[in-house]
Amino acid sequence: MGIRANAYFFLMLAVVFTVYSQLILKWQMKDAISMNTVPHITKLLVMLLTNPWLLSAFFAAFLTALVWMIVLANLDLSYAYPLFIGILFICLNILGFIIFKEDVNCTRVFSLLLILAGIIIGTR
Repeated sequence: MGIRANAYFFLMLAVVFTVYSQLILKWQMKDAISMNTVPHITKLLVMLLTNPWLLSAFFAAFLTALVWMIVLANLDLSYAYPLFIGILFICLNILGFIIFKEDVNCTRVFSLLLILAGIIIGTR
């Protein structure tokens, strides 16, 4: 496998780690806030920082940073970052709709299609 192919593998790995991290953070924060059982911010922070799910999300974010360094060593920043953010935006919107029943409207669908078109054009 060539260096460029490895860079794409690591870019996709960064997407996977980031998607995991964001979904876990959303899920756990939604649950923590909906419980309304923690009256003080300090107690909330302790509860969050001892939550194994959140710790796994933080670890995934750390892994993203590590693999992102490999991506940047092999691809131009002006190419890799828009690709990363575009794919991430599309994945999180779709999964947010599926998992959290987040709102999807025509404007959002159109914007996702524009982002997808931008990714296709920008990677050629």
